[in-house]
Amino acid sequence: MPNERLAADTLILLSGPRSIINSSVENNSDPNSNTSFKINHRTFRELVEEYRSIYRLISSLVPASQLIIDDNPYGETDCNGQMEQLLPYNLKALPFRQLPHGPNRAYYLRDAHVYVNGLFIPNEGTWSEKHLPFESALGEGGAVLSRQDLIIPTAEILYLAEEVAESVEARGFRFGVLMPRAANAPEVFAEHHIDAHALLVEDKSNNLNLITTRAYHDQDEQTQFSIAQTTEINEIALHIVEDEIPMGLNAIQLDDRSIAMTSGAPNLEALLKGLVGSRNVHTTDRPIRVIPEQTHAGIRCLTNVIPRYVLDL
Repeated sequence: MPNERLAADTLILLSGPRSIINSSVENNSDPNSNTSFKINHRTFRELVEEYRSIYRLISSLVPASQLIIDDNPYGETDCNGQMEQLLPYNLKALPFRQLPHGPNRAYYLRDAHVYVNGLFIPNEGTWSEKHLPFESALGEGGAVLSRQDLIIPTAEILYLAEEVAESVEARGFRFGVLMPRAANAPEVFAEHHIDAHALLVEDKSNNLNLITTRAYHDQDEQTQFSIAQTTEINEIALHIVEDEIPMGLNAIQLDDRSIAMTSGAPNLEALLKGLVGSRNVHTTDRPIRVIPEQTHAGIRCLTNVIPRYVLDL
């Protein structure tokens, strides 16, 4: 296990608050309205406070030299001018940086690429100006769980990326497959991305653990079969938890196995502490509820790890 929380040759990317506000506006505005900026001011404040909580958590875990807050707004909403007037000063003063040459298409940084065990897989069209050797749907990080040499995409992503997956497998990687969340799921955050409903964690004994929500696990027999097959073939322990907070499983695990997650999910937090040790589980100082409800995003969606050489290309 590395002693470093984040390898020296990597950086952690954090989406800026503008991407969250834009997503909330787009998800909640009337598409027939001529109003370019429509958001309840109380909701706006809650989004900003939750973002600040995520920033405080991430910045407490990694050195400032390894943290980039991406200032690209993404989305189509033309509200950045008004946001400049509304964003509090302590958010404007964050060390924002626009990433050069991309990512072009990813609404959140998690979907720009997958980086696992030294392998960088760019999503289609996101880092196109970098002239990387290949790009693939397998790089849509929200639809892919990965740790060590194991990559678990949803069935749709694996189908779209079949040739690249075969090439990656030839490099020594293993694959599992999971079903996406059902389109008719009742919860307001019925996000098809698997990282809204499942988390892959390496425990203190180097063993892999798959944690899923009960609602996702029990949605249909096909989902249960894919979970059982993936965990059995790859010798993964399965844990099923109740939903305590929207997208509570949308957490990240760093190189030293430490975990950054939302507060407000005590049972999940206790499970993770049992897996990786109490000192390795770090939570936000306030529950992250409004961001997932408004934008279908959580801590994992808003972050990604990237090797330095990609930004230097």
